[in-house]
Amino acid sequence: VNVKDERFSALFSSHHFNIDPTDSHYHETKGMEAFRAEKLYRRQCSMNDIPNGLPAKIQKMDTVSGRDPELSLLVKAVKRKTQSLHKGGR
Repeated sequence: VNVKDERFSALFSSHHFNIDPTDSHYHETKGMEAFRAEKLYRRQCSMNDIPNGLPAKIQKMDTVSGRDPELSLLVKAVKRKTQSLHKGGR
């Protein structure tokens, strides 16, 4: 799969085309791995091009603690969801 082809640009820029490995129709192939790697590469390049890509509060917090900003956001999201599940009684 030629991931540099501009016809596939929407796959990398739109959230509507995110790849979900937990989906039952997902199959790990060389093409899917190429798409995942290219999307990650483009995301990292765009974050490096825009130094203010993250809100200032998150940047300050992560530079002080030395943690990965995406990991911090993921941890916060998981904590928030688990708290809402415990409060909701689901």
